[in-house]
Amino acid sequence: MNFRPSKIDEQSIEGTYLAHNDVCYYFFEYSVGKGYGDSCYNKLILNFKKNLNKKVNPTEWKHKTNATKKVGKFTASLFKNSSTKD
Repeated sequence: MNFRPSKIDEQSIEGTYLAHNDVCYYFFEYSVGKGYGDSCYNKLILNFKKNLNKKVNPTEWKHKTNATKKVGKFTASLFKNSSTKD
């Protein structure tokens, strides 16, 4: 995956725990209240956010596990791509 981050604007900070002088970036767009079918990113984020109590349901836990692996790989790729050779 090769994504460019987007910077959160002033209007998006309202209603969050961010201060107005904080700088924050995001990679995926999440549509609140739209559900799993809205986009592949909604699906990824909703599965990643599943509560740990979903472990008792093998189907739901599989989706959380897969989302966790995808987010982990994506995060690792950010550090790999940004590393410099000495």
